[in-house]
Amino acid sequence: MKVSGSGAWASLLGLLVLVPTLTIALSGRDVNQLDFARDVSPDSVVALIGRVTVLLVALLAAATLVNSGRGLALPTVSRRRAGLLLAAVILFILGHAVLPSLFGREYPDGFNILYGPLLLVVAYRAGRMSSSGAIGMVRFSLVLVMLAGLLAMVVVPDLAVQTYQAPVRLPFIEFRFWGLGSNPNNIAPLALVLVFLLIYQPFKSLTANVFALVVAGLTILFAQSQTTWTAALIVLPLYGFYRLIPKPIRSARVDPYALVSMIVLSTVGLILLVWEVAQVDFSFMTDTAVELQRGSAGNIGTGEAADSLLNRVEIWQVAVETWRENFWFGYGPKAWGVDFRLAEGMPYAFSAHNQLMQSISIGGLVGLVSLLVYLLVLGYLSLRTAEDSHGLTVAVLALIIIRGLTETPLDTDTLLSGELLIHLLMVYLLAVFLWRKKPSLRSRRSRRRSRARLRSNRQREKAAVEVG
Repeated sequence: MKVSGSGAWASLLGLLVLVPTLTIALSGRDVNQLDFARDVSPDSVVALIGRVTVLLVALLAAATLVNSGRGLALPTVSRRRAGLLLAAVILFILGHAVLPSLFGREYPDGFNILYGPLLLVVAYRAGRMSSSGAIGMVRFSLVLVMLAGLLAMVVVPDLAVQTYQAPVRLPFIEFRFWGLGSNPNNIAPLALVLVFLLIYQPFKSLTANVFALVVAGLTILFAQSQTTWTAALIVLPLYGFYRLIPKPIRSARVDPYALVSMIVLSTVGLILLVWEVAQVDFSFMTDTAVELQRGSAGNIGTGEAADSLLNRVEIWQVAVETWRENFWFGYGPKAWGVDFRLAEGMPYAFSAHNQLMQSISIGGLVGLVSLLVYLLVLGYLSLRTAEDSHGLTVAVLALIIIRGLTETPLDTDTLLSGELLIHLLMVYLLAVFLWRKKPSLRSRRSRRRSRARLRSNRQREKAAVEVG
């Protein structure tokens, strides 16, 4: 049976959405009794699912590469931009996976660290194919994941809801929703991506759209991810406007740079509004400085502002110190692994909680340079594709950048990660709208002339038959 490239890519994305949810559902975790140093047993069902997933992903990726569209003619400028995207992806892979693995302090075990980065190249290649099936697959799979998490909240609450020392950000929600994601800060951005996709390509049924929006909205609300809330407040209104503006205005080609200006102004306005109306007490920042001078660690998960900031500042200090000790190529991809966390006395620090800190700790100066170049290229190409994507590429990149302040949204260290999914989707969407060939005015005229000739020939043939 022949597998099309577009079908293989859509199946691969669906697999990357659903399998992490399945592994968490079968893990038997208790989010109120977390063991940060716990690793998956090689004989467990979860480990078996992981191995099978890697094999299926490899097969589907190979099918995508073999059967992807070929011979697509593009203007020179579009070809150069597509080549720029590929070059930036390869530079990012070199700076965050290949060179740190070869020259960093710790060598990775096997080639697992390359699975995620290689999928970025597959995502670029798959961009030559139609996007509707793949986006529809991601949209449908995300609805299933969010719905399954909400059901688990009722049926198996210890699997999906943290109540013991849960960080409470809203007075009427005294728990934190993990759903069937690896953590609240992982499941919430996936729900926001689902909202983006529903705005870009809604279901045909109004009922299905309302249901999906409610499921995504409850996930974002209950997860209490402040970074995702911030991204939603800033990006959603502007993206919704850019996508749903009337056709006469859209035909005037709203400048994508104006969208970026609106995002910046809205962000400043939102900060000023919170500062003025909420009258936030920032004394916890001075308390944090005092605690740092004493050298005491914060209490993870208490929900106190000083503890949350203190933990992140201490993690950032470790990241900077790691960079100083390994200036050029960093510690390597094993930074923030189990052994690294235990050695630093931070078993809860699964990442550097900041994309910049993550890059310098893993890849050193090489990682820093590759990150900055990568973000510049993604930003430039997102703006260039904003009109064709109706703002979708800018919205996804804005989410990545905002989350990069407190999380590591460009991680590619594991296939079973929501971070990888959003990263892949970013590269794929850029490739889709870069490779999408738009007919020029001349080609439209040529088609009209061809139709006119065809009608004329048919009329002459009909006249000849009548005469005969």
